[in-house]
Amino acid sequence: MNFLNLNVLKAISIIGIIIAHCFLQLNYECFGRFCAYLFVQIFFATSAFLLGLKYGYNPIKMEFLWKRWRRLSCVYYPFLLISILSLWGLGQTINVQDIISHITYTNYILQYQICGVSFGHLWYISMQMICYIMITIICMPVLFGITSKLVDSIGKIFCFVLFVLIISYVFTLLKIPCRIPIVLSSYLVIFLRAKVILNWFDKCRVNKKKNVYIWALFLIFNSITLLLFFYWNLNDKLLIRDVLVFITSCCWMVLFMVPLRSLTGGNVIGFVSGISFEIYLVHHPFVLGQFSWFNESNGTGNIYLNVICLPILIVILAWLLNIIGKFVSSLFASKKEILEK
Repeated sequence: MNFLNLNVLKAISIIGIIIAHCFLQLNYECFGRFCAYLFVQIFFATSAFLLGLKYGYNPIKMEFLWKRWRRLSCVYYPFLLISILSLWGLGQTINVQDIISHITYTNYILQYQICGVSFGHLWYISMQMICYIMITIICMPVLFGITSKLVDSIGKIFCFVLFVLIISYVFTLLKIPCRIPIVLSSYLVIFLRAKVILNWFDKCRVNKKKNVYIWALFLIFNSITLLLFFYWNLNDKLLIRDVLVFITSCCWMVLFMVPLRSLTGGNVIGFVSGISFEIYLVHHPFVLGQFSWFNESNGTGNIYLNVICLPILIVILAWLLNIIGKFVSSLFASKKEILEK
């Protein structure tokens, strides 16, 4: 099953994330936060949806977690190694616990960051692995029947969401990121209900009159969320922020799965989408933090020239990282996987 329209959405999302971080570096806080939270959440939603269509209605074995860990790690670990060696070469000090937390994907839970803001984006990788681990646990053969029944109706999903909101509020009081339960719960529900969601998308697509309402909801929620970031300092209202961002990200998914379902993009969009994970990894230190090329002392020494050079540099580095990841992945590929290729 091909979803080329989701490639377009992924390409738009990674470009939106880069723009968001550029705006944050340039002190346009509200718009930067809006785009950053929104487009990262879209990545979580599309990941859960696509994995759910493939695995969501069957019990899962540990092989699933191994494949997901390998898919992330074959790109992520080379990136970490190159980054750490580069930082040491620049005279930066990196704590051992920071390195261990990133290698074990616990950095977001423990709130550790390599070299501060410049590598703060790696929370996403940690959160993604948490989602994979929880999927493996709740979909084990022993628990799969119980888990499926927990989300087999709207009423049960509503109770589950209410429970998550309470947990998120407790997390906020304990100063633990409330995004963890919200992202995790939304990921699990989308994963487990992916085929039901797809059937709903198909029904909406047949009724073209609904496209008007979808566009209206899309514009309304994006406008509300953006305005609240500007005029209510939504970034400090953690729980409300994360719930609104999730709803807005769902509006983007619905838009691209119903009115824009036939949108396929071209070769450039396909290329950007194909290396979107690598672009996410490499872009952040260059656009946000002490190494940002928006600082006059970094890059070419000319901010305007940096703006021209940055996209080219990021794409080249992401492409090279993609090649490295494929090579590392091939070293761990089983004979069955090699034959399938």
